[in-house]
Amino acid sequence: MIIKPPFIGTMTPYYESYRRYINDKDLLSSLHDELLITSELILSLDESQGNFRYADGKWSIKEVLGHICDTERILSYRALSIMRGEKQSLLGFDENEYMKNSNFSTRTLKDIMNEFESVRKATISLFKMMDENRLDQSGIANGNQVTVRALIYFILAHERHHQLFIKSKYLSQY
Repeated sequence: MIIKPPFIGTMTPYYESYRRYINDKDLLSSLHDELLITSELILSLDESQGNFRYADGKWSIKEVLGHICDTERILSYRALSIMRGEKQSLLGFDENEYMKNSNFSTRTLKDIMNEFESVRKATISLFKMMDENRLDQSGIANGNQVTVRALIYFILAHERHHQLFIKSKYLSQY
């Protein structure tokens, strides 16, 4: 199955702001490809780089990768809920509170990367087996109307955003 990106203007302004990261024609195959790119980036780092924070109060690279995992899980859950016909509004989340209650900083980069690979494989499996008619089904998440297609799109865009951020803010200063 090919999953095309959402049309311009069909997402919230916040999601639309991430459009610069996506030119792909097939989001599903890009999720697989991006896993390989993120894995190569993360596994090229050593533990001291994984613990690096580019400024006081900022997350470490380990925590950024953990945040990508958390966000993908939440967005996949939202997509699943909408695909299954959930009518209730799905809650938002505060990534800073989530980070305070995580243990990413005490784990190894390889361990967190293994977790991310598991999360991504589950995400791909979920969307690969999805009924194509559900892609544009919408629901309410974090107070905004969103489609399954937009959630898939944002999983990929969010990962790319953080890859570039790691390269520009973390690795350029390390």
